[in-house]
Amino acid sequence: MASIFVTTNNGILQHLERDSEWLQQQLGQYAPISRDFVTKFAYEMLPTPIALGKKKMIVPRPSAIVPGAADAESIAIPADHLNMVKFSSREDGGYEKVSEHLWLLAEKAPDAISARWAEQDKIKKGTEATPV
Repeated sequence: MASIFVTTNNGILQHLERDSEWLQQQLGQYAPISRDFVTKFAYEMLPTPIALGKKKMIVPRPSAIVPGAADAESIAIPADHLNMVKFSSREDGGYEKVSEHLWLLAEKAPDAISARWAEQDKIKKGTEATPV
């Protein structure tokens, strides 16, 4: 589908197809570590014009989320795939939605980073105290 819009790497596209063994492996590896990350899944709400007047959902909601990911949040963007992050103004609904999520992530980042450094310090001190 992407080849309609831009030059693509078919090998990469094959890996991203639904039920791709490689994609399933990647998804399976992410779920167990997902608690270590703040995860946001964005997907388009409108079909994207492709060719001959047809439209298609490029990344529908089920394809945008990782089943089993901990504390993940999906974000519906009121646009087609090509315009998901092309906003007409700051008053655009998509802009407001995306910027709100980015603002919250940035606001919480200093505490999250401090907590991770503290955890690393505990681990480091624990390994230094343990004789080899």
